[in-house]
Amino acid sequence: MLAKGAIVEIAVACMVLVLTVTVLVGLFMRRRYRVCYSFVGYLLAVLVGDLLLFVGPSSLQDGDWLFGILGKGGFYSRRFWLAKELILNLMKFAVALELAYRTVRAFPGARSTARKLLFVAFAAILVSVAAFMPQVSEVNDADLINRMAGQLQPRVLSGTVWLLTGIASLVLWYRLPVDRFHKAILTGFVPFLLIFTIALNAIDSHGWSDPFRRAVNYVHTLAYVLLLAYWAWEAWAPPAPPTVARGPAPVLERQAV
Repeated sequence: MLAKGAIVEIAVACMVLVLTVTVLVGLFMRRRYRVCYSFVGYLLAVLVGDLLLFVGPSSLQDGDWLFGILGKGGFYSRRFWLAKELILNLMKFAVALELAYRTVRAFPGARSTARKLLFVAFAAILVSVAAFMPQVSEVNDADLINRMAGQLQPRVLSGTVWLLTGIASLVLWYRLPVDRFHKAILTGFVPFLLIFTIALNAIDSHGWSDPFRRAVNYVHTLAYVLLLAYWAWEAWAPPAPPTVARGPAPVLERQAV
């Protein structure tokens, strides 16, 4: 019989799967998938990663072909988690890049500012990764995954958060018209990624002890469920009615006295 904690984890994982599928179906049913193609790719990557956790082996033997890649933990190993999160982080950055392009492409002033913002974001990520790389040679293989998850991930995420925050600032500063779902992606991603970055920094500071890691994971999972629910609501929202262009106001003729 499954423990109570295991039942809760399975229920939450099923909820995440259902919400992810709900968002994807809503995007295609409402024809919003064209609003941001990289966002659809991100959701598909999330869905594939979660499905592998459901159907993939939780333990591997020395003779299994995935043993050399995932280790004995299978799809429940930290190695798989790290690879999955790195792919998702790249997809998040791709979403930020596409949002920046689609938001400012028709506005020269905002486009010039966006180029500077992209340069700063890329430079910050490259400097952070370059500062992290010398530390890799100083750790053994057992601690490498923990070090990469605890220090490399927040640095990449910070660049994505800064880029998304910069896009939101450009929208407010230049009063740019944005698609409703673009706004939903921005207002959903920024606070969630901040929570995720804080969670990774907390784990890196306090260690990967099981009780603390579980507590942080619960907070992160709750935030992600709320994020998916918000996106599902926006994905299925009915399209706004087309605006009717009003003609010029009638000119009142002066009557002769």
